[in-house]
Amino acid sequence: MLAEPRIQPLRPTLQALQQVHRIEQASFAEPWTVAEFDFLAADERSVQVGLWHQDELVGYAMGLLDGPDCHLINLAVEAPYRRRGWGRRLVHSLASVATDRGGRRCHLEVRTSNEAARRLYCGLGFHQMGIRLRYYTKPSEDACIMESSLPLTAGEDIDRS
Repeated sequence: MLAEPRIQPLRPTLQALQQVHRIEQASFAEPWTVAEFDFLAADERSVQVGLWHQDELVGYAMGLLDGPDCHLINLAVEAPYRRRGWGRRLVHSLASVATDRGGRRCHLEVRTSNEAARRLYCGLGFHQMGIRLRYYTKPSEDACIMESSLPLTAGEDIDRS
């Protein structure tokens, strides 16, 4: 029987960042570079959790904590692990870590056309706060700005083992 994936803090080793980049390239039209992920990971305000299946990273959530405000910057899950609740659990886990570090609010941007992601965030207690015009490129699209109080109202806790 195969082990169930687990969510744990993401330590930004070169191998982990390469796995993050691989998932990013498969998930987004305009993927971040390894150097951009490394820059974010090196920031002491960075909050990161990963979804691991055996020794392979298959999803991640990354944010930046600035005082009481957490900005959920990036979330991605490999295709075989999507639609199983892992994205929801990653967001909740990242929010739990941010809360433990003093976060009181979390905000994010999401493509206005990304209905699945918007439903995910609404199910976690996020509300639309506005629209950021032409925020995305490739293709050009507006972003829905969403925000929630911390701790989140639903989801799973991080596996701290």
